[in-house]
Amino acid sequence: MGKYLLTLRPMDAFFFGQENKYRKKLSKGKEAVTEADYFQRSAYFPQQTTVLGALRYYLLQINKQLPITEKKIACELIGPLSFNTATTDEDSDFGKIKRLSPVFIVNSGNGKYYMPNQKDLILDDGIICSLEPRDKPGIRNNLSSNQNKIIFMERYKEKDGLSRFLISFDGEDHLLFTGEEADRKKCAFVEEERIGIKKGKDGKTEDKAFYKQVFLRLHEGLEFGCFVEINEHCDVLNEGKTVSMGAEKSIFRISFKECSDDFDALVKIQRNDISKIVLTSDAYIPQDINIDSIFAISSSIPFRFLQTSVMGTKSYSSFEIINHNKSGDKPEEEKPISSKVMTSIRYNLIERGSVFFFDNERAIDNEKAIDKFAKELKNQKNFRQIGYNHYSKHLIK
Repeated sequence: MGKYLLTLRPMDAFFFGQENKYRKKLSKGKEAVTEADYFQRSAYFPQQTTVLGALRYYLLQINKQLPITEKKIACELIGPLSFNTATTDEDSDFGKIKRLSPVFIVNSGNGKYYMPNQKDLILDDGIICSLEPRDKPGIRNNLSSNQNKIIFMERYKEKDGLSRFLISFDGEDHLLFTGEEADRKKCAFVEEERIGIKKGKDGKTEDKAFYKQVFLRLHEGLEFGCFVEINEHCDVLNEGKTVSMGAEKSIFRISFKECSDDFDALVKIQRNDISKIVLTSDAYIPQDINIDSIFAISSSIPFRFLQTSVMGTKSYSSFEIINHNKSGDKPEEEKPISSKVMTSIRYNLIERGSVFFFDNERAIDNEKAIDKFAKELKNQKNFRQIGYNHYSKHLIK
């Protein structure tokens, strides 16, 4: 089995769709129609399922299985099913694809890797500073005795809010996501606005058909990266040149380079004098799981994915999509794969960079709480296998 640094360099502006890109609307006495929201903004990073889907498609492509003519060969290459949330004791079968790390930014100029910052870090005049959680002595709330502290964050300013930037794995350098012209050299992305027009089958412009999209470009020398484990030789993987990703089928130059790096070992979180867990990827945690932290800086993001089966799909470039609009279901309630491509129900993921703090005064219980949280993250094997549910912990004993 080979371990590689997969890099994806956009050939042009790209667009990664988000939850609000298109909405299905019902009109009285009419069938449901899908309309584009007027204002649409690309996500900065592709979903892990997007990268997995692109890799599966790419393996079929370089092995001349598009359209699929030999189902058995296709299953050996990419596995029988796309990503699903059913929890099992073993990894999902994606054929030759064994594992993916979270996606990050690769800077070919300085050789560094960048990812979204942990949420307890801020930029103060361009310097990375840590928000320090502090207990207000003598002030308590009416919760149970082990959760009744009033926590405040030193250095946090309400009018400034939290900082959002990209930080190098070693924690020594950073990039802004976007910025004004004067800051462009320190920015990873450049925004590009475009006007979209939705037309009907007859070619005529439909009512409420105009919308604006914000595409993104990566600055020169930057590309998306991901560590992957694939049971294939490097020279075979580099036979192809490009792959498409995203809602607008943006084109990316794809390449593979042998490496031995481990994502979790490379990432160095900023540590201070309080125990914490930092999510180094987006993460799924079932709603019935209790996280025994005293404080958190976190946010959630919506998550859906396409569901396909090799036996029911001939061409992955042209298919009908069936929407599941129901949200909040548990993984075991996920609908079975049909012969048509479907979108999953909506899930909510805890966003990458979220930080959960634990009480140093309860050292023994504290360690148990952190280990329990870490175990729950690892238990979601299907998510973790493709680059979700990664974390780093800092324990004060």
